[in-house]
Formats: sequence, C-alpha cells, structure tokens
Amino acid sequence: MSFVEETVSENVICFKAELELLGLPFGTRSTLIRLADQSLMLISPIKICDALEARIREFGQLKYVIAPNKFHHLYISRYPKAFPDVTLYYASGLWSKVATRAPQYKYHHKLAEKGMPWDKEVTTTYVQDAPMLDEFTFFLERDKVLVTTDLFFNFPANLNLTLTSRLLAKLMGIVPGAVSRSMLMKIATKNKEALKGIFLDSKEKGVKSVICAHGNITTENADEFIDRVIALI
Repeated sequence: MSFVEETVSENVICFKAELELLGLPFGTRSTLIRLADQSLMLISPIKICDALEARIREFGQLKYVIAPNKFHHLYISRYPKAFPDVTLYYASGLWSKVATRAPQYKYHHKLAEKGMPWDKEVTTTYVQDAPMLDEFTFFLERDKVLVTTDLFFNFPANLNLTLTSRLLAKLMGIVPGAVSRSMLMKIATKNKEALKGIFLDSKEKGVKSVICAHGNITTENADEFIDRVIALI
C-alpha cells in the first residue's frame, strides 16, 4: 500500500493512504506519535509495507499500535511480524473479541483512559455513550495535538466526485470544503455534552493541530476549527 507522509509537529507525523468507497475518495490515515523516550505509538494502523516500516524505524522505536475504535483495526495484526516486541491495544468493543480467542500475539491489551504507559504525555479519552463507535481520542500535551478518528470528516472543497460518489457522500453526511459529521456518528453519539467536553478540553489546553482519519488535518487556527466541530454536535 502506498502512502503520503504528513508532518503535523516535531513529534507527530501521519501516513495517509488511499481508500475508495464506490468511487468516493474516502482515504484513511495513521498517526505516529513520538514520546519523550523516543518510543512511538501508532494510532489507526494502515497496511504495513517495507517503506512504511523503514520510515517508522527512522522516526523512533515503535512500542504501541492502537485500534482506537471498532472500525480502524483491519491491519493491526500484521505489525507484530515487523515489530516483534510491539504491544497492541484495542478499543473495548474489539477487546471482547480478542480476549475470547486463542492468543495470537505476544502482547495485547484493552485500551483504557488510565493506566496506559503513555499517560504522562498523552491524555486518552473515551467517547462516552457511543458503543456503536467505541472510540478513544488522544491529546499529546507537549505538541498540543488532538488525534481523533471517525468523530467528524474534513474533506477539501475540490473533492473529485462522480454522480454515484456524490450521492454516497450526501448519504454519509460529507460536505466537501467544510467540517461535517455522518448521520451514523450523530445517531451513535448519545452523550453530546461529553463529546463536546473532549473538544472544549483540547481548546482550553491550547490545541494547535487536530487530526481525523478522513479528510484534511488542521494545523492552523485549530481553536476556531474546534468551535466548528462543537457546533455540529
């Protein structure tokens, strides 16, 4: 799988990979965070390849690979082959499936808000009352970067759409050129105040960049962008 590297901050880079849904250029993204001891945590892993493995090794030592919700886990099981000592973390909904089958990996754990090895540097927050999504967000205190996955879309205005993909985009709630949320995410999120609280907390901490899995990364006027996200909740 080919990918495009995106620099977010000194200690955060992303890998954007192509993904199409019925002609819709949906795309997907992994986020690689470097901690103070040079260890790395990879959120929403894309399909690994030789080039990606080499770039990860160049950036630091990969120790944690994270499936942050029920949807972004397809390639996580391939990482231990390239990185034998890596620890895999699963959102709680996925963990129930992993825990009930024979252990396939050397290390695998349930993702939680507290007790994670990165707690001193990265705040892990569970999106309450959204079991259909089962998502965690991550805030890197040092670089002021908020990492989300499927809580919103941020597609560019020049999104190349066919008639079919334009209809699909509309059904999914995608608005090219604007931040948007899918109908599924709106239904799945029952505790809207708690979700708003995640974004408000990042704003109070001086957020500088906001990452999502689908669409553009926000690296300028992040606080204003957060306000637009909150307005949609």
